[in-house]
Amino acid sequence: MKLLEVRTALRTASKTDLFGGDVHNMRAKQWVKENVTVFYLDWETNQLSGPHLLREENDFFQLYQRMTFSKVGVIIPMPNVVSNEFLFDMVLREASIDDLKDTPRHIKLNRIYYVYAAQKLTGPFYTDKSTTSLFLENLVAKKQIFVPNERQHFKLKEYQKTA
Repeated sequence: MKLLEVRTALRTASKTDLFGGDVHNMRAKQWVKENVTVFYLDWETNQLSGPHLLREENDFFQLYQRMTFSKVGVIIPMPNVVSNEFLFDMVLREASIDDLKDTPRHIKLNRIYYVYAAQKLTGPFYTDKSTTSLFLENLVAKKQIFVPNERQHFKLKEYQKTA
């Protein structure tokens, strides 16, 4: 298994990042989005941990509480100097088809991935309804697709605010 390290940016998660449904109407039905890659800040030590994949089983109210106190972060595709972001090094691993698909015909939506081709790493990208199964299968067969490694070590790293 090939591992890569990439410099990426993390920002505080918003309601639209974590929840589906009518997120702007408090009385409407809302739910936790599946397969969103998040990082948590510890309540007492502010130590970064992750990546964690959100599932349907995640406690909606606990996640909402973390979000309101800025204790949940998401990876952003394009770092922007004017917002509150943290730059950090993240370890990526080679993806398997199980990382990207639930069943042979159904891909995991909101899954983050990077593409490594021709000695160049591009991304992050997110799977959505326009992502085809054939596209992902070809990248996996060529060993050109990478996802965040589950075992990250942040204790020795310094975080730098970009703004």
